[in-house]
Amino acid sequence: MGNKDILNEFVDLHRSEFDMHEPSPELWQKIETHMQDTKPVTVKPSLGKLFLKIAASLTIILSIGTAVYFIQKTNINNNDTADLQLDSASSAKMQEFKEAKNYYAIQVAEEMSAFEHNAQEFPEMISDVKSELHSLDIEYKKLQTELNEGFENEQIMGAMIQNYKFKLELIQHVNTILDQQKSNKYSINHEI
Repeated sequence: MGNKDILNEFVDLHRSEFDMHEPSPELWQKIETHMQDTKPVTVKPSLGKLFLKIAASLTIILSIGTAVYFIQKTNINNNDTADLQLDSASSAKMQEFKEAKNYYAIQVAEEMSAFEHNAQEFPEMISDVKSELHSLDIEYKKLQTELNEGFENEQIMGAMIQNYKFKLELIQHVNTILDQQKSNKYSINHEI
C-alpha cells in the first residue's frame, strides 16, 4: 500500500505537468478526416450459412408434410371410434385408448417419414419393411373388428396399442440400421 500512496502523492504534486500536453488541432483534424473517409463495413452472409438455413427449412417442411401424409394414410381419424358402441363405464378407458393410439400413430408417422427419407439410398430394404408393416396393419384391422363387435374391450385395446408399439420399434430399428449404413458408406467415401 505504501507504493500506491507514493504514486498518488507524486501525481497530485505534478498534476499541472500532466495536463499541460494536449493533442494539437491538426491531429484532431486528421482524425476527423479519417473517420469521414472510412465507409461503413457491411457484412454479407456467407453462401454456406444461407444454404444451410434453406436446407434446414426444407427438411422441416418436408418432414412435417410427410408426417401429415402418413397420419392421413394411417387414418388416425378414420371414424373407427364412431363405430364403437361405448357405455359410460368404459368411456374413460376408451379416452385413454384414443390418446395412446393417437400418440403412437404420430410417432409411427414421424419414424416412417425418416424411414422413407433414409430408404431412398437403400431401396432393397423398402419392400421387406413395408411387407412387415402391412402384416401388422392387417392384424390391427382384425383387432379393430373384434373391438367393434365388443369382445373383451380392454384386452383388445391393449393388443392394438401393442401393435402400434411393434410398428414403432420395427421402424426405429430399421432407421438405426439405415443410419449406420449411411455413416459407414460416407466414411468409406471420405477415406477414398
